[in-house]
Amino acid sequence: GDPFFFVHTLLWAFLPWAWIAYYALFQKAKSIVQNSNQTETYTFFGFIVMFLIFSISKFQLAHYMNPIFPLLAVMCAAAIIDAGKKALRILTILQFVVIGILFIAAGALIYFFQDAALHLDSIMVIIAAILLAIIIILQKQKTPQLLLAFVPLIFTLSINYYLNREFYPRLTQYQAQTAVADYYLQQQLPINQLVILDVNEFSTSVKLNKDIPVFGVEKVAATNLKNKFVFTTERGLAKIDSMQLKHAVVKKFGHFHITMLTGTFINKATRASTLEPIYLLKVE
Repeated sequence: GDPFFFVHTLLWAFLPWAWIAYYALFQKAKSIVQNSNQTETYTFFGFIVMFLIFSISKFQLAHYMNPIFPLLAVMCAAAIIDAGKKALRILTILQFVVIGILFIAAGALIYFFQDAALHLDSIMVIIAAILLAIIIILQKQKTPQLLLAFVPLIFTLSINYYLNREFYPRLTQYQAQTAVADYYLQQQLPINQLVILDVNEFSTSVKLNKDIPVFGVEKVAATNLKNKFVFTTERGLAKIDSMQLKHAVVKKFGHFHITMLTGTFINKATRASTLEPIYLLKVE
């Protein structure tokens, strides 16, 4: 694995407080070196030890850091409270730069990705977040801590509301395994008649709460497919044609590996060119 994987992962995974996290870790390490009589070092060493273990492991995923984020949050809170005026001013500027970038990125995502209007509740949440942030910023008696913690929290919650309400539900429609299962349930098709051909997947079985038979094109027999609904690729469709089995296309899906997003896919104008055709067939 990359020994610096979690160093740059922290930059986006702990947004919008990533720069505060780096500052907090530096200040804590500096304090420990300069003063051996620290009153509390459990959070620092608890974070660092696990961080180093994750970094030297050969199998690395971003969500490994989730259990140690609370330790980092405690250090960030302490660093903000102990920071001097100059440090608070610099951190506040950095925070607003980060918030601005995130808001522009979210706006670009909405503009390029959305092929349908936002739900009314999403619009209301975004407007409410902007208004609440403006009210806090314009207050005469506001603390730097309020600007560093609460304003970023408002924007983070609103962006995450959009992602979970609009982006992810739409995104999973391009994960054919999930889309097929959703369609199957909506149409109330017989689950015991579904088989999968030439598709490596698990989510269809999970969503349908049944272990769906999976076959490869090299070893599948006609008896495995007759009188079945078949979830397959173009290669699987060609195999069925070569076996001279009568079939009808129930529905065609566009599939994309949604864990590896690209700009071409994000852009609704060019998205179609990135999609792999996947079929749900009824074989006689």
